[in-house]
Amino acid sequence: MEEKYVAYLDLVGTKSAALISYEAYNDLIKSYKYTLKSMAEEFPKVKANYFSDSLFISCKDKSIFQYLRKLRVALLLKDCFFAGAIMRGDDGVEKVDESNLSGISFNNSDIVNVYALQSKFKGIGILVKDDIISDKNKGEFVKSLFIASDQGNPYYVEYWDISFKLSTGRGSVAGSSKIKSYIGYLKTALVCHVKMSTLNPRAVKYYFTLSVTIISSMFQYCEITSECADDIGKLFFERQSEKLLSDFEIVDIFAVFIDKYYQFLKEQKKNNDIFEYIGRFYESKLFSLLVGKLQKYPSIVLSDEVKKVIVDSIYEE
Repeated sequence: MEEKYVAYLDLVGTKSAALISYEAYNDLIKSYKYTLKSMAEEFPKVKANYFSDSLFISCKDKSIFQYLRKLRVALLLKDCFFAGAIMRGDDGVEKVDESNLSGISFNNSDIVNVYALQSKFKGIGILVKDDIISDKNKGEFVKSLFIASDQGNPYYVEYWDISFKLSTGRGSVAGSSKIKSYIGYLKTALVCHVKMSTLNPRAVKYYFTLSVTIISSMFQYCEITSECADDIGKLFFERQSEKLLSDFEIVDIFAVFIDKYYQFLKEQKKNNDIFEYIGRFYESKLFSLLVGKLQKYPSIVLSDEVKKVIVDSIYEE
C-alpha cells in the first residue's frame, strides 16, 4: 500500500518582524526561502509549495519526516520557527500559470483537514496526527505539550511531535557532542522566548512548546549526567529577570525538565539524587517561583510524584 503524507506549515514571527522593520521582515523571508531551496535539492521526492510564510508539503514515502526534521533545525539555527501539522493524505495540487493569472488550488479535502489540524496547534513544532504513530516508528516521535486556553484559562495539551533526532549514520553526533547540541538548541529557544516576551507577548506560549520538545528529545536519545543537568539548570538562571520568569512560562519549562530528570534518575535507581539537584537551586528566584506557581496552579506540568519531591525538599531545608 502506497503511503502518502501531507503537511501544512506556517512561519512564526512574521508579524513581529514586520513590526520591527521592513528589513527584519525581508531578512526573515529571505532566510526562509533560501532554506526551502536547499531542502528541495536534498529531498527531490518531497513536493513543497509555498506562498509567503505558508508552506504545503506532500510526499509518497516517509522521507517527509526527515525533511521536516532537518528543515526545523536549519531554520532554528537562523532564529526562524514554524507551527505545523502532518497527516496521511495527498495535497491534490493543481497549478495555474497563464499570461495574467497564476496560482495553486487543492482538489481534495486532505489539505483542508491538515490546515484545520494545524490551526488548533498553538506551538512551535509539528503536530503529528495520532494514526501515524505505531509501535514500529514510535522512536521517531516524542510527546510534547502546547498551551491552549478556555475562556482565558490556560491548560496544557499533550500531542505527538517529530523528535529532534540527531544523525546516527556516517558523521553522526556522538556522546558529549550530542548533548551539547541539544543544550545549544534549548539555549536558542530560551533566548528567543525571552526576546519574544517584549516583541509579542501573545506569541510567547509558542516558544514554551519548542523548549518542551527539545527537552523530551534530549531525554529520549541521551544519557543525562549530573554535570549535564547542572548545565541545563544554569540556562534558566543566566539572563532572565524575575518578571520574565514569572510571566512567560520559563518556570514551566524548568518544571518539565525537573519532571523528566526525576523519571530518568528513577530508571537509573538514583531517585534520591533529585534532592541534591534541587538543593543546588533551592535559594534561587526560579525555585521560589516554581514553588509559588505550584501552590497557585496545581495543574502545573509536574507529576504528583515530583510535586511530593519538591514539597519534601522544602521541609528538609
